[in-house]
Amino acid sequence: MNISEEDLDHWVKYKDAYLKLTHSLQTLLSPRVDYVKLLKRGFRDGDLAPFIYLVDLLDIEGVKQVIDELVILSTHDGYALKSRSIIGKIPINWLSKNLEIYVKPLIEEESELVFRRILELYFYLGTKELFNNLLIVVKKHPDSEIRDIAKDFDS
Repeated sequence: MNISEEDLDHWVKYKDAYLKLTHSLQTLLSPRVDYVKLLKRGFRDGDLAPFIYLVDLLDIEGVKQVIDELVILSTHDGYALKSRSIIGKIPINWLSKNLEIYVKPLIEEESELVFRRILELYFYLGTKELFNNLLIVVKKHPDSEIRDIAKDFDS
């Protein structure tokens, strides 16, 4: 099997980067590191790709600790699907009781995109009551563009 020196060099660089990443993750997730504060700082600083990568490795309790950031990301293109997937790790009973607290400040912005993304989030998660309640708000909204969103979700 012929492998070029250049290809072999790429493999060695990949392997080294993987080992460094693995070691860094073990350190970050160790009990002596406050990874939640680090994640929140990374989110605030705009380090969204490393944030979402690390959050995806957390257990349910860890995910709950950064739910506010995940809800915000669920409204952004590029991170909406992955954020929904991670939020979906949390049991639906907890989401049904608690998710609205994190969504409310976003909805108060009254952005068409935010209303749409939050409806998509609720639909994806299967939180029917939250979905139906927000759909009613959307249908009664004074802004016609926001009211039009309801057409995409009526079934």
